[in-house]
Amino acid sequence: MGKYGGYALGLTEEWANEQGLTPVVYLQRHSNLADSMLKNLDASIAAAPLIREDPPSTEDPLMSALDILRYTKNYVGELVRANGDRDPKYYFGDEREWRYSLKTRHFSKYIYMEEMASKPGIAEIMQALIADERLMFAAKDVRYIIIEREEERAGMESHIRSIKDRFSEEDINTLISRICTAAQLSNKS
Repeated sequence: MGKYGGYALGLTEEWANEQGLTPVVYLQRHSNLADSMLKNLDASIAAAPLIREDPPSTEDPLMSALDILRYTKNYVGELVRANGDRDPKYYFGDEREWRYSLKTRHFSKYIYMEEMASKPGIAEIMQALIADERLMFAAKDVRYIIIEREEERAGMESHIRSIKDRFSEEDINTLISRICTAAQLSNKS
């Protein structure tokens, strides 16, 4: 919470597994595993045909290699925040991140690169491609609704009550019971 803020929605591991989320694979730079993965990607790129199927086959080795990379992250490295703050030795592995990525084969023409996002129209194209994609959850899937301060509880409860078209009264009561503050969690041992 100290790194990303005092707000979160905690969902169950069962929900994550059903939706296809998986823990991120953290790699230490220049480790045997990191080197092997890069060699595999290089070999996949070298073996890739110049003309690709559209969409690519599920057997396409390049798309499979890229799919693996989407679930990897440096164990430690520089973190640059949106406000420009930098942490030169940030331990990403401490995050214990779980990740969901859409199937690569559906977006093969639009492999996202951070530098591309700033080009005119690219962000809009990417948003249009995922406009109908949603990870849905039920009230039973929610373990925590974390708010920063106790003073925000009434507003959160009011918001939850306002979405009664999606949840039953029992579900609304369950969700309200799952609200906790960042301070409450930090005091737990």
